[in-house]
Amino acid sequence: PWLSGRRPYTMVCNNMVQLAKEFGAIMLAVEHRYYGGADFDGVPDFTTENLKYHTSRQALADLNQFWGWISPQLPASEVVVFGGSYPGSLSAWARKLYPESFRASVASSAPLLAQANF
Repeated sequence: PWLSGRRPYTMVCNNMVQLAKEFGAIMLAVEHRYYGGADFDGVPDFTTENLKYHTSRQALADLNQFWGWISPQLPASEVVVFGGSYPGSLSAWARKLYPESFRASVASSAPLLAQANF
């Protein structure tokens, strides 16, 4: 799955699209909760109660939950998560936190450690 933080339904990483074609892979785009709007992700508003789920850890848990739901509907395969910038960070963390779900990660330009006053 491609971890989108900016463009729902869009595959923008041409290298990964090309590799998917070469290897006969299925590409899935997974939108980060809160980035798609209420019609897209079901989050009704930005109250403090709802925003408690707006974290990278929750995004990773959502991704793992999604994979658990969709994987029985697909041919058996290994999963490579990828992304650039913040989605790249999520892909690296997904591999680290859920190695049983994600075989590898391609994290392009991914800041993995937060740095204050960068």
